[in-house]
Order: sequence, then C-alpha cells, then structure tokens
Amino acid sequence: VKSGVYAGMVSSSPLHGVADRATDSDAFEFTARAGFAVSGVLHLLVAYIVARLAFGSAGNADQSGALATLAGQTGGAVMLWIVAIGLAALGLWRVAEAVVGSKPGEGAAGREDDTPVWKRAKSLGLAAVNFAIAASAVRFATGGGQQNTQQNAGWSAQLMRSGWGKGVLVAVGLGLVAVGGYHVYKGVSKKFLKDLRIPGGTGVTAVGICGYAAKGLALG
Repeated sequence: VKSGVYAGMVSSSPLHGVADRATDSDAFEFTARAGFAVSGVLHLLVAYIVARLAFGSAGNADQSGALATLAGQTGGAVMLWIVAIGLAALGLWRVAEAVVGSKPGEGAAGREDDTPVWKRAKSLGLAAVNFAIAASAVRFATGGGQQNTQQNAGWSAQLMRSGWGKGVLVAVGLGLVAVGGYHVYKGVSKKFLKDLRIPGGTGVTAVGICGYAAKGLALG
C-alpha cells in the first residue's frame, strides 16, 4: 500500500510531468544514448591504459587518465566537448529515472510506477557520477584538467590526520567494495540483460559477464 501511495504521489507531481515530457523528446533520448556510447569509449580507454601499464608504460587507469588521453589527441578538445555533452545528457536521463521510474520515455504518464526507492537513489548516484565526469571533461577541454592521482593522495593524507577522517576513508573504501561486489554479481548473474530491449545473444552475454566482473574487481 505504501509503495502504491508513493508511486501515485510521484506520478502526480509536476516534476514527474516535466521529466515525462523531457524524456519523450527524440533529441534528448539520442543525446542520452550518445552518453552511454561515450561512457563505453572511456571504459575502452581505461582498458588501453591498463594494457600499457602491464607492459611497463606510465599512466593513470581511471576516468581522468582516459580524459587526458583524449586531450592529447588531434581534435581532442572537440572530442572532450562531445564527452561532456553526452555525459551531461546521460546524467539528466538518470535524474529522470529517479523521478519517473526505471523506464523514462516509455509512456510512464498515466500509470503508477513501482520502482523501489533504492533504485531511484541509485539513479541519482549515477547521475552525480556522470555530471562529475562531464565537468572534468570540460576542464580538460579548456586546458584546466588534471589527473586524479596526486589530488586524491593529498585528500587522503589530510583525512588521515584525524580520527573522523580515517572513518570517512574506511566508509568510502567499504562503499567501493560494495559497489564492486554488486558489479560482479550483476555480471555473473546476467542481470545486465534486463537493461537491453532486445536479446543479448552469446557474444553480448559473454562480454557483459567479463566486463561487469572486471569492473567490479577493479573497484574492489
């Protein structure tokens, strides 16, 4: 009953109507799809950096390292702006997921959505990540970007100076382990296939299992 009441409140809210109308736009959906593709390209660049590290080259195998790699290419600034726009649109799509439910743009108006609160919170978290990477891409495109390793080390050193700071680091570490474990579970259990509108096929399933498991282990 509570779930139905919550869904009804969300469905009747003005914010729900705005999100519904926005996600009904073909241009918005296309740009959000481009954001997914951009995210895939960044993951491929991280994989490329990891492979180079395995052969003794230098580099940072994270999103900032991938953005720095793009920035160093011919036309890198243009590519970084494409990354920023795509990920910003994907972030907005995730916000719409949190408001409308798990399937924005698929005729959610006029029906109650039973998407649980934790999935809506997950969508907001993913939106924050996409917005953060988009902002980093803008900084790299304008010449002000920097890779995360030294900055993160400095923050960690400051937090280590106090008891509460150590607690924050432990909490962040445990959170990353939990997120990594979820990625492994989603890959091994093939839960990612539910995100597809068409059957995945043997090749897509194999790549999905390996990719989600690898990302989960890396996060852990």
